[in-house]
Amino acid sequence: MQSGTTRIRHLGSYAQIFKTFHIKGKQKINPSASQIGISSPASPDFIIPDFGVVGDIKTGINFTDHFLLTCAGYALAYENQHGKGYDINWGIIYFFPTRIPTEYVRPLTFTQIYIFPIDDSLRDWFIRVRDSAYDTISKPNPPDFPPEDERKHCKHCPFKDYCINKGLELKSYEKQQENTSN
Repeated sequence: MQSGTTRIRHLGSYAQIFKTFHIKGKQKINPSASQIGISSPASPDFIIPDFGVVGDIKTGINFTDHFLLTCAGYALAYENQHGKGYDINWGIIYFFPTRIPTEYVRPLTFTQIYIFPIDDSLRDWFIRVRDSAYDTISKPNPPDFPPEDERKHCKHCPFKDYCINKGLELKSYEKQQENTSN
C-alpha cells in the first residue's frame, strides 16, 4: 500500500501529463459539411490531439453502441478540418448511467469509461448510418411507421412525440424513455 505522500506525488505527475498534452474541452470543429455530410461546427466534449483521442460524455439507463458513432463522427470532422497527419484513432466515452428513481432505487450514478479504437469499420458504420438518415430525411414524404418488431429505438427517439401525434400507437413497454444522451 502506498503512503499518502506517494499517492499525492503520483497525482501531481498526472496533472503535469494533462498540462503537457493540452486536453481541449468543447473545441469547435468546422468540417466541410459537403464532404462528410455533418453540420458544422461539431463540438466534442474533449479532444486530446497529441494522442489522437476524441471524447464525449453520455447519460442514460443503458449504454448503446450508437454512442460510439458520436466519436467516429467527431474524428472524421477533425480529420477533415485539419487534413493529413492529424488522425484521431481513439474514442473515449464517459457514461453516467442514470436510474429511474423508485421507492427502492436511488438515482446514484458512477462513471463508466469506454475506450475504443476508431477504426475503418467504425468509420464505415458512421457513414452508413449518416447516409441512411440522409436518405430518410431527403424524401418528400415522411417514412412509414416501423413495424412493432423494428421499433426498439422508438423508446429514446427524440421525434417519438411527433410520430405519436401523427398516429403511431406505441405499446406500454415502448413508451418509457430508455436513454437520454447529451
